Amino acid sequence: MEKLRLDAEAGDAEAQCALARCYDKGVGVEQDFAKSAYWLRLAAEQGDALAQFNLGCAYADGEGVEQDSKEAFTWWRRAAEAGDADAQYNVGTCYDCAEGVEQDYTKAVSWYDKAAEQGCMESQYELGRHYQYGYGVVEDKAFAANWYRRAAEQGHAQAQCSLGVMYDYGMGIEKDKAEAVRLYRLAAEQDNAQACCNLGCSYASGDGVEQDDRQAVMWTCKGAELGNFVALYNMGCAYEHGEGVEQNEQLAVEWYRRAAEADYVKAQILLANWYDLGHNVQQDDEQAVYWYRRAAELGDASAQFEVGFHYFHGQGVQQSYAQAAEWYAKAAEQGYALAQSCLGFMYDCGRGVKEDAEKAARLYRAAAEQGLATAAYNLALMYDNGRGVAANAAEAVHWYRVAADLEHMEACCNLGRCYAVGEGVEQDYSQAFRWFSRAAELGDALAYYHLGIMYSEGEGMPVDGAKAAACFRKAAEKGDPSAQLNLALALVRGDGVEQDEYEAFSWMQSAAEGGKLVAWYNLGKMYELGVGVEADVAEALNCYRRGVELGSADAQFRLGEAYEEGKLGLTKDPDEAFRLYTLAAEQELPEAEYALCVLYVQGEAIEADPQMAAEWCMRAAKGGMLQAQYFLGYLYAEGLGLHKNLTLAREWYEKAAAAGHEAAQEALAELKKKDNRK
Repeated sequence: MEKLRLDAEAGDAEAQCALARCYDKGVGVEQDFAKSAYWLRLAAEQGDALAQFNLGCAYADGEGVEQDSKEAFTWWRRAAEAGDADAQYNVGTCYDCAEGVEQDYTKAVSWYDKAAEQGCMESQYELGRHYQYGYGVVEDKAFAANWYRRAAEQGHAQAQCSLGVMYDYGMGIEKDKAEAVRLYRLAAEQDNAQACCNLGCSYASGDGVEQDDRQAVMWTCKGAELGNFVALYNMGCAYEHGEGVEQNEQLAVEWYRRAAEADYVKAQILLANWYDLGHNVQQDDEQAVYWYRRAAELGDASAQFEVGFHYFHGQGVQQSYAQAAEWYAKAAEQGYALAQSCLGFMYDCGRGVKEDAEKAARLYRAAAEQGLATAAYNLALMYDNGRGVAANAAEAVHWYRVAADLEHMEACCNLGRCYAVGEGVEQDYSQAFRWFSRAAELGDALAYYHLGIMYSEGEGMPVDGAKAAACFRKAAEKGDPSAQLNLALALVRGDGVEQDEYEAFSWMQSAAEGGKLVAWYNLGKMYELGVGVEADVAEALNCYRRGVELGSADAQFRLGEAYEEGKLGLTKDPDEAFRLYTLAAEQELPEAEYALCVLYVQGEAIEADPQMAAEWCMRAAKGGMLQAQYFLGYLYAEGLGLHKNLTLAREWYEKAAAAGHEAAQEALAELKKKDNRK
């Protein structure tokens, strides 16, 4: 030792390097990293490559000197340039991982190549990895397999495993499951965790080796104990399904939890789903959110969506639309369609974000283009209503069709409506029937209602009251108020169904309670006339008044009649009658418009006004009321409130007469007599 020290002090680089090693290991001297670094520096500065390499290691680990990645790189670089293979590998690693130098995969590959050519198996493995994934070089699976093979032949466990994967899936080389198993086994016997896991998978599937669940569990368990998170997860699968071990749900949960704790996203999401549903664990929304969040923070888009979903609904966390929007946005940025659609909905409604219909439309489109039916339907609605985009019926039809082809119930119904009315597409009752039928098969109440209308009106088919009533009944039973109303009317008339006033009354009640305004009027009439229920004037009034409150023009008109005539137990009140007629007339109810005409003619409840009478009569006539058409003809003939015009008088008489109005027919005949006399 004394001679070694003297030689080192005399400047012998080899002796300095050896003395440094003694201090590093505590051989012949007390271990002292600082003194080891001191002697290494002296040797390194004389160009000793081994000393330069070891001094770089000292700086990398902070042994005897302050940790300094840049200094480590500097000394390794000097050793590498002198041809030291280990230093060349380390320089490659520095460029690979941006340690002490800016990341540069191309330079990393260059240094790995130098070391690999000297037989450095770690560099050979790294070259294989870089060629496999295209890091710093053009991806080349065959070249990758070649470098993995060279490292594997030297016993590099991870290279053996990676080459096994290449054989397993036929990447860069011909697929050979048996060779994959052989390589996995070589690496597994060196305690390579991934190889243990892969070998377990091979035994489980029987690929390249005879299927053996027990061997599968043995190797998987070894991989799991070595810390491989996929193996941890697979052990959970084994216990969950009883493959190679006795089924044990509790142990399955424990293994899945270990995989999740190791940040295996698949396990985290599985646990979250189980806590969400209470499957194999006690239902726990907070635990579900915990595991979704763990996976979300690792960047998993589906988990980010789930965290947003739980914030939106307040499940396991305090409800927050703002937080929901933030998490949906993270997933949406990764192209997750459900998140794009939900975030679009939030912008559409202004929940948690400022309302922005244009942004909503863009998000719906992004999700729709990925084949999400709900998003396609919502985008169609936006084109239908001109919200966030310019109104475009043809575009609406396009997106309704996209959603309908994906079996979206409401989209099928709306597409049927577009064909029925010729909106955005040429009118085609056969196509309307097809899409209404498909929506009905999917359970859409409104579609059954539309089918009922087609049968009752004979749209593209013969009128069929029985089929119409059957469709109305199906829609009514699903709670559609319009269908309930139509079914009630069919039951009253016995149209396509056996007459049953009592059942009709029940359905009319349902329609009224469901918000169908005219149903309140009809219900009032049924109480008034004792149809399907014992006559009850007080209840009739209640129904009419309820209809008036809700804005039913028919109820307003009927109650107006009652006040004008002093019926239904009411005292005559011309002013109230006028008010109610006006409300109904403003909704373009022809009967109410004509009633106002009569009041202006009579000049009793209000001051007579021939011009106003003529105006309201004109409105009622254009609305199709025969009596108004006849009377308008009379007003033209006599020049009351209008300039006398026998030509127009004749036109209005003819309209009413053609529809069977007797007085109009007589007036028309009288005009013809006058013409003949001329």
